[in-house]
Amino acid sequence: MYLLLTKLMEAANFIDLREVLHVGVVLKPG
Repeated sequence: MYLLLTKLMEAANFIDLREVLHVGVVLKPG
């Protein structure tokens, strides 16, 4: 169970990072 939660947290952090990068690209093209 703990391992599953860790995996979910890692996935959430990865998604958040992608969202931040995506927003950064949209706000600052090029």
